[in-house]
Amino acid sequence: MHVDNTIMSITENTDDFGKFFGELLRDKRNEAGFNQSELSFHSRVSLDTIRSIECGRIKSPGLLISSILVKALGGGMDEWLALIDKRRASRSKDQATSPKRKK
Repeated sequence: MHVDNTIMSITENTDDFGKFFGELLRDKRNEAGFNQSELSFHSRVSLDTIRSIECGRIKSPGLLISSILVKALGGGMDEWLALIDKRRASRSKDQATSPKRKK
């Protein structure tokens, strides 16, 4: 993992990072077969923090907490950042091609 690049990727667009990270955390946790309590136990991150990240209450989870959760789920931060970027691009593309609502 390239720490400098990771920090820059996280901090350059924090407006939606927490939302995408939370969605990815929930998806990866479910894929691993963990409920939130089990992830809390394995990662030593509080259950409230995990819930807050997954529902988007934490807008920008810190690098330490993020990397602990990623590691607990068997991934690498670079991989997760790439998945987040892919989700961002897909969401932007969907918004750009969706028909505009009339007021």
